[in-house]
Amino acid sequence: MTNVKFFALGGLDENGKNCYVLDINNDLFVMNFGTKVPIVSTYGIDTLIPDYDYLKNNAKRIKGIFIVDTKNDSLSGLPWLVMEIPNIPIFCSSFSRISILERLSKYNINLKSIYVEVIPEQGIKVNDTIIHAIPLAGALPGTIGFSFTVKEGSYLFLTNFVDGDLGVYGKTDLPAIKSKFPNVLALFLDSGMSNFNGKSSQKITITNELEQVFNETTKDERIIIGAYDQEMATLHQVLDMALKYGRDIVTYGRSYHQLLELLQKRNPDLKLPKILDYKYISKHDNNVVIIISGTVERLFKRFIRITENNDVYFKFSKSDHFVMIAPPINGQETEASYALDEIARITPKITDISEDKFYQCRPTKQDIIDAVNILKPKYFLPIQGLYRYLSVAVREVCASGYSQGNCVILQNGKIAQFEGNKLISQKGKIANVGDIIIDGFGVDDISKEVILEREILVRDGVIIISILIDKKSKQIYDKFDIKYIGVIDPDERSETDKIIKKHVIDVYSKTYLSEDAKMKNNLNNFQNLVRKVIRKKIFKLTNKEPMIAISLTEL
Repeated sequence: MTNVKFFALGGLDENGKNCYVLDINNDLFVMNFGTKVPIVSTYGIDTLIPDYDYLKNNAKRIKGIFIVDTKNDSLSGLPWLVMEIPNIPIFCSSFSRISILERLSKYNINLKSIYVEVIPEQGIKVNDTIIHAIPLAGALPGTIGFSFTVKEGSYLFLTNFVDGDLGVYGKTDLPAIKSKFPNVLALFLDSGMSNFNGKSSQKITITNELEQVFNETTKDERIIIGAYDQEMATLHQVLDMALKYGRDIVTYGRSYHQLLELLQKRNPDLKLPKILDYKYISKHDNNVVIIISGTVERLFKRFIRITENNDVYFKFSKSDHFVMIAPPINGQETEASYALDEIARITPKITDISEDKFYQCRPTKQDIIDAVNILKPKYFLPIQGLYRYLSVAVREVCASGYSQGNCVILQNGKIAQFEGNKLISQKGKIANVGDIIIDGFGVDDISKEVILEREILVRDGVIIISILIDKKSKQIYDKFDIKYIGVIDPDERSETDKIIKKHVIDVYSKTYLSEDAKMKNNLNNFQNLVRKVIRKKIFKLTNKEPMIAISLTEL
């Protein structure tokens, strides 16, 4: 008789840091390991991951980490987990595999110790459990669910999907899933959008809103799109509209650009508009669509940076038509409102496609009802959302004829225990369930400064400039020291040194030695301007925006 336990380390009664665990006869199968943006942020904290103490303490029992897609709330905590628990196999789709390896390469991780595997069509077998990948339609190509089949039946795990056919973004065929897995013991189903009526496949289109903007925009005006880079299926509607209206596309966002290139390689017959290089954005014809994308944590910060004229390549124009397709999640409302207000000071032509018009590629109320009625699981466990929406899912499913006694709503750490084909307990609980704050190099080892700068340190590195100044003449000594950490290769240092030294001297003469009384001998003005100038120059050279630390010593 098979003994199965199911519990969550994150993702129940919250939006994000999704991580679910199946314990099958003492073998642990981990589904997803994502991040979360805190509702209340202090000292610049903007990322939380699940507390992984349980996984560390039971590392020898873990048979694999199973990733449904590469969204932040599914994947982005993974680097921190594999730093602590190396050599664990990671299973995903072929599309996700490339993105996962690229993501892990940004961290100080030995990729030779990372096993990222694609589940073959026939599945994989771990002791007496057979695991299959289930193709789904989602926001990203390669979105999949998982089945864990034991002798008594199957446990299905389905999240981040649309019930329907999204072309290159996948197809969800519930009757086919039922045919392949006729005896579903438990269905773990994404229910975080159960409060939205209807089917999500009928609500994810924004064609009418886009058509109006494209019609109103003349050929000498740009269309600016703001969106989360992980919403590729939605952004494809922008690509189709640009193709229809004869506009080229500029993708200003590294992750989305890379995902789009990968999509093109895997679908060479896919018709797309011409994609232009963002580095020459100021030289492009105005008859373009500029897609400015970013992660949930960073997108609005990027727009604020642009409105403050601190962006290297891009500036808004009063003739731009702006479309925001990124409803803020809980905790980001203030930042999002500020960004839109600042954009409105530059251009009044703003279309904000808010949450009541924009739907994520996740199951809504009717999708959830249909999934339960078609797959006919013995037990239904709603997951991935706030508790009230999990409750709505149970209420609506039961109203369609499903038994209330076969529905289970859990919270993080609570255990649903199955024996054979029966649920025997909901009383168990694991310890150490909660949040972990991450910094650039470790976890929970934080000061205000570390928290504020952690993401920059990991992603873009730091440049330390030590400057010596003659105490009498106030002139800079010709030789000053520059150190690079995680910014450039050693063979690029000589040329970069020359660029930095030139701009340090130029800025110093224009500020600290300036005749302007407000600027003269003002070290703060000098340091701030040096940081700004050098970050722009380094970004153009390396596509990185490192921290700039400046030390001045008078001799």
